[in-house]
Amino acid sequence: MIRRIVDRSSFVPWLAAVLFVFAWASPSQAANPEEVLPILQMVDYVGVDYPTFVQDGQVKNGAEYAEQREFSADIRRRLAALPETGGKAALMAAALELEQAIADKTEGRRVQTLTARMTQLLQTHYPVAITPSQAPDLAVGAQIYQQQCAGCHGTAGHGDGPAAAGLEPAPTNFHDLQRRNQRSLFSYYNTLTLGVAGTAMTSYSALSEAERWALAFHVGQLAFSAEQRQAGAALWTQNPATRQTVPNLAHLVQLTPTALESIYPGHAQSLLAALIAEPALFNPSQAQSLATAHERLETTRNAYRAGDREKAARAALSAYLDGFELAEAALAASDRALMSQIETDMMALRGAIRDGADVASVNDRIDALQAALTRAETQLASGESSAAAAFGGSFLILFREGLEAILVLAAMFAFLKKSGRTEGLVYLHAGWIVALLLGFVTWFAATYLIDISGANRELTEGLTALLAAAILVGMGLWLHNKSYADRWQQYVAGQMQAALGRGGLRTIALVSFLAVYREAFETVLFYRALWGQGQHQALVLGMGLAVILLTVIAVALFRFSVRLPIRQFFSFSAALIGVLAVIFAGKGIAALQATGWIGVHPVAFVSLPVLGIYPTAQTLFSQILVLAVILAGVGYNHWAPARPRSP
Repeated sequence: MIRRIVDRSSFVPWLAAVLFVFAWASPSQAANPEEVLPILQMVDYVGVDYPTFVQDGQVKNGAEYAEQREFSADIRRRLAALPETGGKAALMAAALELEQAIADKTEGRRVQTLTARMTQLLQTHYPVAITPSQAPDLAVGAQIYQQQCAGCHGTAGHGDGPAAAGLEPAPTNFHDLQRRNQRSLFSYYNTLTLGVAGTAMTSYSALSEAERWALAFHVGQLAFSAEQRQAGAALWTQNPATRQTVPNLAHLVQLTPTALESIYPGHAQSLLAALIAEPALFNPSQAQSLATAHERLETTRNAYRAGDREKAARAALSAYLDGFELAEAALAASDRALMSQIETDMMALRGAIRDGADVASVNDRIDALQAALTRAETQLASGESSAAAAFGGSFLILFREGLEAILVLAAMFAFLKKSGRTEGLVYLHAGWIVALLLGFVTWFAATYLIDISGANRELTEGLTALLAAAILVGMGLWLHNKSYADRWQQYVAGQMQAALGRGGLRTIALVSFLAVYREAFETVLFYRALWGQGQHQALVLGMGLAVILLTVIAVALFRFSVRLPIRQFFSFSAALIGVLAVIFAGKGIAALQATGWIGVHPVAFVSLPVLGIYPTAQTLFSQILVLAVILAGVGYNHWAPARPRSP
């Protein structure tokens, strides 16, 4: 049995690698930056500079006005060359309106309104990567500024550097609030990347992406005072609603002070001053995760009211994956009932949207979720500094995930010892060691290189769990088959070498790897989220206790299973692996439901996530199917010895 499985599974390592790469890949295709970024830059330039050169219908600078007209025509031509999307027609209409407004010498506020709308449409329908991969280091930005920018723009950014004399146009004064209020951090970054044709502002593309973002943040905060930064920091820490206004770093870099003022009047300048000066405030945290969930739920509400079910479904999914799930572990440590309620209600909301429920019903669900998230914020705020909560969360995460992996490893370890194939232990240990090393690589990548989004995280976990479940079903039935004495004797007599050849040992290494990497992947991402909350000593102590208990359990299982008589050993191992296969099947389907790959049909049933049991038709059906396959295999194994042999 296992040999046939091995022969058919020689491709599995390649399949696993493909699944991991696919799961980590971004699901969306960004527009070509070389086409879109210059358009964004020109739109930004027109919006900022036009009011300076045209006032009250009069041209103040003929050369600059001519350039504005040239830019508006170029914007229209470049937009026409972009690929077709649902928003291109609106962009072309706005471009024509902008071109006509400039030709008519329309007042500056109207032009700024048009350019702001065009920027929003471009970022919606032709998205490009415009977010720092990590919080920029303003100290690096300040150093680069003094070395490469101060000569023209001045040491403090007033546009009065020693090389500024005679430059036309004059270097930008970053303290000019009229200009600053119309510019986002992304517009500074884009200018640094592309330069400005016809001026002394050359491209700084030779700098790394991180250095350009650091320089953009440094320039962006020059106009703000220390008092504004202090006031903004107080707002951020004391008022959860503030964190919903600017939920993440991606949102911050697109905001202009004018845009933020329209949604948060009276506090825009101070809030931006604080966030730009200290972007590390956007490091993953429970508060930020819940703020993201709040914001995505409101996007869901607005989209569903407008009749855009697809956008509403995406936003509802993002509210869970990119918002609530990152706070799930910490909330479970202090209020598991509330955590389960929010998780279930978010799943029900996605189901209601998919089924086309009436707007009032969806609104009621969102209201209930918003209230529950507010309770979660209060709970986490009161316990965020609690060492006991940090210790409990750290312990439960590692102990829960580690126990499943150890159960699989224990069964395979005992089997190799029982069969006398101790050379297979090298493959077993290689599998879990590689998995742990890859877990550390995952942590490093998620922290310093890429953003492993909620969807990609769940997709990796789901596919890995289902692949492991499929292999475990085959192994469990094979072990059950060997629980019959005559089968074991035949195996020992001559088939062991064939069954555990090179391919069989590779399969053992693969199962060892899958069992551990799935748990390691989830664990390191949870710990990454928790680490940002402080209480590092409590987290380490919780982790240490979990490691000690898991080690004790592992040693006990290894010794117990090896000492069992042959028949009892195979029966025990087969039952254990069968149970784990059922658990993995439920968890795998649930993870794919979280990504939106599989639909959700809630049913009235108990929820026991630790056993992979979730109250949905899809997860329960998958577990029933796996259980049916196992029972059918057990029945076949039991009946097969009684069959008469063919002559």
